[in-house]
Amino acid sequence: MNEKKYDLTAWPEGKLEYLGHCPMCGSVDRTLLHDGLIDNLFFCSPGKWSLHKCRKCLAAYVDPRPTADSMYLAYRHYYTHDASSSNAPVSMSLAQTISRSIGNGYRNWRYGTKLSPSTIFGVPVTYLLPKLKRTIDVQFRCLPATATRKRVLDVGFGGGVFLDYAASMGWDVAGVDIDEVVIRNGKARGIDARQGSIEAFADQPESFDYITISHVIEHVYDPVETLKIAYRLLKPGGQLWVDTPNIDSYGYAHYGANWLGVDAPRHLLIFGWDTMSYALKQAGFNEWRHVDRAHSALTVFPLSEQVLRHSRTGTDPFSEAPPKPAPEARMAALKSKVFKRHAEFITVIAVKK
Repeated sequence: MNEKKYDLTAWPEGKLEYLGHCPMCGSVDRTLLHDGLIDNLFFCSPGKWSLHKCRKCLAAYVDPRPTADSMYLAYRHYYTHDASSSNAPVSMSLAQTISRSIGNGYRNWRYGTKLSPSTIFGVPVTYLLPKLKRTIDVQFRCLPATATRKRVLDVGFGGGVFLDYAASMGWDVAGVDIDEVVIRNGKARGIDARQGSIEAFADQPESFDYITISHVIEHVYDPVETLKIAYRLLKPGGQLWVDTPNIDSYGYAHYGANWLGVDAPRHLLIFGWDTMSYALKQAGFNEWRHVDRAHSALTVFPLSEQVLRHSRTGTDPFSEAPPKPAPEARMAALKSKVFKRHAEFITVIAVKK
């Protein structure tokens, strides 16, 4: 077992920002959800943290939180430092080759890629396996196939896997990230990469057809401003994909502080459905649709269970394979099909009119 221990040293003196109000709507009316939270996922963030919930917009937020110039301390061993790509050739068994061929068959048909190995039988087989189909659609973030050169921007592009897929579809790809390691890896792979936040592309208004903010909006200091800039960068008719953990999920209700989506202090603000609607309207969006993420419970529950188990010993929760989904996970996935407000993730596609 990996014996990586929690870092419980204090956050550097003078590098905490005390809010006293919701960073989303400004309300001071709140409840305390958790106190003394620690980094029990990547063990690189010192300090203990408090998570509050706003009574007005229902956002959950860290207060006090790290200052922007010290936040890098929470990302010293983050997973996005991996420069590998899911499209890179690997040695596969016969079963893995068949599985990859089926998935690529659907990818090539639905998204216009030319991935290999591939089989035409992947299309009907994938439709018979709805979980596989939903997983692939989320990988591609429902990016429309295009016969002309269009531009897509990924905010917080991390390992760059999505941009690899988008480029294979024929899109011109660009990415922004605060992490210099990510930028270096991205540029080495031919991505139009800029370091910083979405403001790094503020000099290109109405120049993108599609913008994705996948598991990033919870990391930013001013989510509404981020969405406003995305609105300005989109062409009329352009689309914005946002994907983020849901504080109203069955997973959070079950695991509490050990739910995968808490991840303090990196997750500065965790959305609920009402929070997302509020933020999109403030940014100028009036039209959006929700993407089905009910099946995400089958992934988030086992990983959260792993975090819970290892939090008792103070060891790395990802040092071993996660357990298979328990009945609670399968039940949450089924219920989320009906009660979409309680899925593990909030995923929306908003349109700029």
